[in-house]
Amino acid sequence: MKANLLFQALNSIHQTSYGLQAYLQVALETLELPKNYQLGDDHHQRYPLCFIVDGFLKTTLESKIEPGIRTLLFHSNQSFLAQFAPLDVNDYSMVTIAIVPTTLLVIPEKHLYPIHQFFPEFHTIISKLYQIQMSNILFQVFSRQHHSATHRLNDLLLEQKDIFQMTSVSDVAGFLGIHPNSLSALKNK
Repeated sequence: MKANLLFQALNSIHQTSYGLQAYLQVALETLELPKNYQLGDDHHQRYPLCFIVDGFLKTTLESKIEPGIRTLLFHSNQSFLAQFAPLDVNDYSMVTIAIVPTTLLVIPEKHLYPIHQFFPEFHTIISKLYQIQMSNILFQVFSRQHHSATHRLNDLLLEQKDIFQMTSVSDVAGFLGIHPNSLSALKNK
């Protein structure tokens, strides 16, 4: 069942062969993350492709030079977890945390070479996946610059209606790019 959700997501990006699906059935590992679990710095190296079957994670990029200055990305269920690494570890810290119990399906790094070697469509899938992830990040930047806070909040609530039960007002405000007091005022309207 979990693998079928992954295959549906992959097929929405690019058609996968039965051979690739059969290989993935064997190669996939399931990671069960408890609430507040922090992914290790080597997570993306060990598991270059991660699919969130169920759960919700957040990635926080915070300035080390100006603590408290941060931005957040949320990662919801039935989506791929993008690979992130801070460009300058002296200036920024980057942390990804499961904010609710989360189930990941992962492809371990040791399987990437055989997959790329035997299943040419995987190259296209990865390329398109990165395009989608980059487009999502650009849309979030665009939204922060050109949409009102009310519009951004409504979009978030359409995607994740119980966001306030899963994470703090401060995290939601960070994701929306507004001050927590401004978010509280929006919620009270």
